[in-house]
Order: sequence, then C-alpha cells, then structure tokens
Amino acid sequence: MADGTPPTIVRGEFEHDDLNAANVVDVERKLSITERIAAISSVRKLSILVALLIVWELYTRLANVSEYMMPTFSATGTAFYAAIVDEGMLLMVQHSIKCCSWVM
Repeated sequence: MADGTPPTIVRGEFEHDDLNAANVVDVERKLSITERIAAISSVRKLSILVALLIVWELYTRLANVSEYMMPTFSATGTAFYAAIVDEGMLLMVQHSIKCCSWVM
C-alpha cells in the first residue's frame, strides 16, 4: 500500500469458488413470432393506445357516465369525423393559419 492504491477487499458472500457447477446453456435462442412482434416498439405503443380507448369506451358505457361529463369514445370519434367531413373543420383551420401567419 505504499503506492497509494486502496486495499482490495474480498467479500465471500458475493463470490462463488465453484463456477464449474454452473449450468452451461445457450444464451441465444430463436424468438417466437409473438415475441418478435412484441419487440417492435410501434406495436407496443399502438396496443397501449387501443387498450386505453377500449377502457375509455367500457368505462363510460358500463358506469353510466353522463354524455355531458365524459362522452364515449365512439361518440367523440363520430363528432370529430362529422366536424372534419361535413362542417369543413380543415378549411377553417387552414383559414385560421393563413390569417394568423403574420403574428409569427
């Protein structure tokens, strides 16, 4: 310890002398199709989104929540579709962006 290095402390509870007794197995294995699909991050994110939408729909229907407090997902989707297709929401958004572009 004259060179300034700290002493090496060996803790017996963290070391095992008989490593030959360990099972030797292949670390790599071929993944199944479901494991490969589940490893895709966009699939995982989409499945979480679909699960949340299903929970939203089921909660509002089964708990008899008032449509004024929290509408069902299907009612919200129908209203959004009607606003875009029938009421020209995209044209109104485009007009708002053109009119307010000088502000930026």
